[in-house]
Amino acid sequence: MDRFRPGIRAARSPCHQSALPAFPCNSRWLALGLAVFFIGQTAIRLAFPHALESDEAQQVLWSQWLTKTYPGQPPLYTWIVIGLGRFSPSPIWTLAVLKNTLLLIFHLSVLAAGKRLFADPFRPVLATVSLFLIPQIAWESQRDLTHSVLAMSLAAMLFVTTLDLLRHPAPWRAGCWGVLAAALLLAKLNGLYVLIAISLAAAWTARNAQTRAALALAWLPAMLIAAPVLLALPAELSDTTAALRADAHSSLGGSLQSLVLATISFVLPFTLVWTLCFRPWRSKSPSLRQNFSFSFYFSTLLATLIFSAWVLSFPHFKDRWLQPLLFLVPLWAFSHTGDGCLAAARMRRFLRLSATIAWLILLLMPLRILLGPALADPNRMNVPYPALAAQLETQGFQNGRILAADALTAGNLKLQFPGSAVVDPVTLARLGWPDGAPAGPCLWVWRATAERSAPPASLTRLATTDDLPLNPQPLYWVPTWPASDAAFAFGYALTQDCPDAD
Repeated sequence: MDRFRPGIRAARSPCHQSALPAFPCNSRWLALGLAVFFIGQTAIRLAFPHALESDEAQQVLWSQWLTKTYPGQPPLYTWIVIGLGRFSPSPIWTLAVLKNTLLLIFHLSVLAAGKRLFADPFRPVLATVSLFLIPQIAWESQRDLTHSVLAMSLAAMLFVTTLDLLRHPAPWRAGCWGVLAAALLLAKLNGLYVLIAISLAAAWTARNAQTRAALALAWLPAMLIAAPVLLALPAELSDTTAALRADAHSSLGGSLQSLVLATISFVLPFTLVWTLCFRPWRSKSPSLRQNFSFSFYFSTLLATLIFSAWVLSFPHFKDRWLQPLLFLVPLWAFSHTGDGCLAAARMRRFLRLSATIAWLILLLMPLRILLGPALADPNRMNVPYPALAAQLETQGFQNGRILAADALTAGNLKLQFPGSAVVDPVTLARLGWPDGAPAGPCLWVWRATAERSAPPASLTRLATTDDLPLNPQPLYWVPTWPASDAAFAFGYALTQDCPDAD
């Protein structure tokens, strides 16, 4: 590819007749700023090692097994966690460094894609900082997501590879595309939508049969790598489909309404800011360094999602599922922003707003934990699991087997008792007890309330099936972290034997 030169000018638009402004917009400084931002996010997460969020707890729980299948999810993220955990001082370090490294790779991949698409130095930077205006990427990815973050990062790298393949359809690029596609399928099942849409849009964009043949050939390594693992997922797929149907709408119209609302919540903040800052409605689309049919990509996504809504009995769409699918929206938007609309004052306003949002995220991420109890709204990160573990140790439990009522509690107890084997009912049914699980008593733990202190039905059913006398002990009340008047209640029981896997 030709070296990028700021002097390149695209076609003018009727929005403004002057050339692109002389505005400092350095992608190297942006890359450095992104690295500093995600190092800061890593430090913030490491400052709160007392508890895990839901997806984090799942990873700590599942990392006890190295297997092809995990409940409802492909295995790649857990495999990476297991591998990195061998060199990490704690699971918190593993999860924090992995997530923020993936997010940095994702942002740099969007920047790299922008450099390939646009003939000026402004749009790649603007499209990349726009990601801070998408709450599901800027906030939810940091708060509590794992598989979606990996899928989004792989999808961004795949898009960059697709652009390179369109430009030079060399066999080694087709091989790289296939490896990334396989990794995407092993990261998140909705990666299949991305692969179909990117492949068809690239084939539509391609100018010759050689490029289309390379795109078709690229699917071969993807299927050879991913198929052996994906074929082992039928039980997990049925579980996932059952969960979707349990949260389903009663009609196709209701399902499509949820898709529309999820899409709006994903794109609306960015779209509003982009429209107000640049007023692109009268601009002529600029000439691009490299073409890509975004309209075909989004049309294919819409068709496949509607088809899935019909086939899967009208599932409920969640906005976080759209991360790997719709991260291209800023690149599409700036491919329709005319040169004259990129006035220096408008770009400066947009960059300042995006930077402000980034700083606010850095500030609010720890404040949501520190101020939760004070605002009478404690969250999962306010549960002081070290205090619970200390109380359980006073009852004589040191190491053994722990059966928690849910994955969140199970993962957090695994963090506190690393030498114990910890499961929840779903994991026990799918994976059994970990190999080499220590002998000893079985500790049963569940979240309780003042109104309901009895064990949940899932634990009671296991105890009844295996004829184990489950005699609940008095509740433990542990104050929130940071300490306040509020407290969380936990029930527990000890049995000499443990239930077997189903």
